[in-house]
Amino acid sequence: MFGAFKNRRPWAAALINFILGPLAGMLYLNRGWYALLYFLGSEAVAVGAFPFLVSLNSSYRDLLLGIAIRVVAAIHAAFIAKNFPMDQGRKWYSHWYAVLGLGLILPAATALLFRSYLFQPFDIRSASMEPTLEVGDYLFVSKFAYRYAFPQRGDLVVFRDARSGTNYVKRIVALGDDRIQMKDGRLFINGVEAPQRRITDRLEDCGQAAPCHVLQFEEMLPGGAVANVLDRVDQGPADDTDIFTVPTDSYFVLGDNRDNSQDSRNGMGFVARSAIVGRVAYKFFAGGHWTWQPVR
Repeated sequence: MFGAFKNRRPWAAALINFILGPLAGMLYLNRGWYALLYFLGSEAVAVGAFPFLVSLNSSYRDLLLGIAIRVVAAIHAAFIAKNFPMDQGRKWYSHWYAVLGLGLILPAATALLFRSYLFQPFDIRSASMEPTLEVGDYLFVSKFAYRYAFPQRGDLVVFRDARSGTNYVKRIVALGDDRIQMKDGRLFINGVEAPQRRITDRLEDCGQAAPCHVLQFEEMLPGGAVANVLDRVDQGPADDTDIFTVPTDSYFVLGDNRDNSQDSRNGMGFVARSAIVGRVAYKFFAGGHWTWQPVR
């Protein structure tokens, strides 16, 4: 058996690729470039960056994609091993210690570093942030954005609700000690109305012969941040509120789809800084297509 592994037999190469992963398997076969390509693909799956099979739970989706990569790599490795030249010089990374060290430790460490400290992917499952974010959009959230800075008005943030354990994405409109009130659908911060300018209506398919028109406004927050917001319902249930005073080190958040959003106005409450996962940075999948769009 050990001779089979040493001599790069097809079944052994396939087994190593499937069990230890394609990075270890291709290093074992002396194929550095293939190892790098499979490593990048596997890491993209590990951090959840493939928005396929969206009807599945994300854990199942990532598991299926991970298995698929290993199966492809195992078949590929068997073909390489079948024609492997016995007299080929072995590069440093094809020795057992490099195969085990790089093949097992590097993928886990890279995925942990990426998700814990750099970027984490999220997908949009509700319409509360239309028109900025649509259902089915996939985002990268910067987890280091607030490591040395504070959230600001206008930032789109992902935060975790302590009661339900659910992640939400909303826009920060007020900071600690600010006073917030909605009057007739308009946002007031510390007694001053956030200016709005009507822009082109949003057209939506509402099951009628002609598309429905939804009022859309450009809203400017103190500090200069600008967002497009929707006004679907005249005199909606959250268009008029009491005055909220935001606690220190907390934030008041709203959805851009003002009449179709659960947020700080209606039950969600204030968002503590410790609950914020990160700031939305880029869309990488939207409208059924790959993209790379900064989000504001």
